Amino acid sequence: LRRALVAQIASFDPVLEMIPAPVSSQFVMDAVTHEHDLREALGLDGQQDSTAVHVALAWLMAREPLADGLADRLSATPTSPFVLMRALSGRMSVARMDQLGLPGADIAAALVGTPLVPPADLPG
Repeated sequence: LRRALVAQIASFDPVLEMIPAPVSSQFVMDAVTHEHDLREALGLDGQQDSTAVHVALAWLMAREPLADGLADRLSATPTSPFVLMRALSGRMSVARMDQLGLPGADIAAALVGTPLVPPADLPG
């Protein structure tokens, strides 16, 4: 498996440099989001202040649904870039976002029509 993965990386590396932004930033967002999904499932901490997290957050904040001023409001919160990235990538329920001082309903509304859907709030 590792040999196959290394071969895939070697064949994709030269192509990666030719992929323009913002598509390349979307790839980073997707990869870092799933990395932290796995880390969370395994109970492992990760690079929560990595360049990849910042690239992912920048891509998420630049998306059209946030153009109504929500991105500015989110930037003004004392929340870490990692937490914002997790919220905007549909990894937190509205209730959890609200607990963290984020406008959960506004974030959920901005994500409607995307594959980045916040999980349902769990009862109790």
